[in-house]
Amino acid sequence: MTLVEVLASLVLMGVLLSGILLAKARHTAQLVKAERKIAAVRVADELLSQWSASGAYPVGFSGSIAKPQPMRWVMNEHANEALAEVGLKTIRLTVYADTELNSLDAPEPLATVDLAIPIAMEEENP
Repeated sequence: MTLVEVLASLVLMGVLLSGILLAKARHTAQLVKAERKIAAVRVADELLSQWSASGAYPVGFSGSIAKPQPMRWVMNEHANEALAEVGLKTIRLTVYADTELNSLDAPEPLATVDLAIPIAMEEENP
């Protein structure tokens, strides 16, 4: 093997190694993002289960969750004329990573759940 062939093989190995390391970094970042979304869905499920059991949904309120990761939730009314015609109202639960709410950019929700409830049920809730 000549010196040129050795250098060419080293350059090729360097390019391949850097490509593998970049792919690993992207994979790890995507995995972390997916785990955060799974945790947010679990938080949303737990919150909705609690509110459903009590029969009261905190429309217009927000709160924070410390575990498993710091998250914030917001519950708002969401307009839907088609559902209003049949006596239903849509409320939307949105879960954000707590750190994203402190940034100047609009935060991207980790999980969003729309729930249709009877209009009379919401008026009974404080």
